[in-house]
Parts: sequence; structure tokens; C-alpha cells
Amino acid sequence: MALPLLSCPPPMDDNAQPLRLLTPHETAELLQVSKRTLQRMINRKDLPAFKVGGQWRIHETALAKWLEGLHER
Repeated sequence: MALPLLSCPPPMDDNAQPLRLLTPHETAELLQVSKRTLQRMINRKDLPAFKVGGQWRIHETALAKWLEGLHER
């Protein structure tokens, strides 16, 4: 028996960005660092990340804002 597909409601406003969560692997590739370096950054709270079901996730928009903050220093 196939499960029905769930659909998300449309965004409340036209400026809403889709929610995209990155895995540590994806984030490490984007930043061109090793997964171990990325994990250290998360553990030191240098990089905004949170756990979902015991696995780390990085919100793409938070990552972009974090990178902008680094650029402004």
C-alpha cells in the first residue's frame, strides 16, 4: 500500500524562501572544508547548526547570513 504524498501549504507571503536544511556533508562541500573541520566549527558554536532526530542540520539561509558576517569583519 502506497502512502499518500504530503503537500505543504503555500507560503504566507511572496518573499518567503523555501526551507532548505543542509547535511554536514553538503555544508562541508560548500565551504570546501573537511567534515571533521565542520564538526569542530559546530561544536565550538562558530557555525549555526541544530539537531533533528540526533543528526546535525544547517539551515541554508542561516549559513548564508553567517558567511556574510564573516565577510564584513
